[in-house]
Amino acid sequence: MIDCFKEYITYLLTHKNPFTGLTYAEDPTIAVIETGNELSGPIFGDKYVPNAWTQQIARHVKSLGPAKLIMDGTYGVNASHFAVPEIDMFTDHFYPLNITKLGAGIAAVEGADRVYTAGEYDWAGLSGGDSLPAFLAVIEARQTLPKPTVSGDQFWSLFMHNVPDCRVYVNHTDGFTLQYGNPDNTPMATRNIEIIRQHAFAMMGQNVPLATPALECPGPLYQAGV
Repeated sequence: MIDCFKEYITYLLTHKNPFTGLTYAEDPTIAVIETGNELSGPIFGDKYVPNAWTQQIARHVKSLGPAKLIMDGTYGVNASHFAVPEIDMFTDHFYPLNITKLGAGIAAVEGADRVYTAGEYDWAGLSGGDSLPAFLAVIEARQTLPKPTVSGDQFWSLFMHNVPDCRVYVNHTDGFTLQYGNPDNTPMATRNIEIIRQHAFAMMGQNVPLATPALECPGPLYQAGV
């Protein structure tokens, strides 16, 4: 099974993009490779992911793409993997939003001198928990430190227009579909999208109005055939 997984990783990272001529391993826009998604052992969330396996997979990725950062794919911050030097980043997912868990994860990773990112979170508020602005404020506040530790966050999950038919949006079935500019968005969804957009600019040190601007669809790049 491990050999099959390595074969899959090799196939993926050696794939050459026909538009750039670069393999995924060479492409600098692909910065991070995660060892898996929400990995666990026999019980979901138990973090039973062997160190030896983690190191083996991380080394294989590094052998193909030495410049890639490796993120641990355990569901939750796995402190035992601090002993694996090939792991550069740690992450956790938040369903619901939980500022206490976020802070504990950041502190643990900071103590191990690694990087932390909030890999997924419930942007829509479907699972309850803490407020979205308060959750994102914790991440923003870390950016002013001399050594921030927190690289950022990724909401789950962005879906798009069914281009070229801009009247239709692609939907997902888990309830967390974020569609920018969809006139059918609820007032709460629209507000949260505005907050996320403002947060994204704040992470780059920029202030923007809360309201989201309208965007043309199809956009100019699609029209130009790029």
